Amino acid sequence: MRRILTTTALALLLAGPAALAQTAVPGLGEMRAKELMDRDVYGTDGRIGEVEDLILDFAGARVVAVVIEVDRGLGRADRYVTVPPDRLTRAAGERRLSLGMTVAEARAMPGVNDRD
Repeated sequence: MRRILTTTALALLLAGPAALAQTAVPGLGEMRAKELMDRDVYGTDGRIGEVEDLILDFAGARVVAVVIEVDRGLGRADRYVTVPPDRLTRAAGERRLSLGMTVAEARAMPGVNDRD
């Protein structure tokens, strides 16, 4: 997956400044993909997990969804869910991201397959 992100960055660079200007992630502003990877995601009542991947729309030069690895606790295997990028926010000066739902709501979301 990281190879896809690198390829995307190269494609956007070759497309010129206009395409790069369109890659801002709603709610997060402009960020490099590598700055978003592995960031902790917190819900309204605690830690949900971390950013695992991004789903990109090459034609529209935009991020379609953010893949979050949801901590399931108690030794159970983690699972992956996707959220629209505009659902995530980041407070100024904070490294972690916020998602406006509880940990239980995030765990109840339908999972996605995130195998490389």
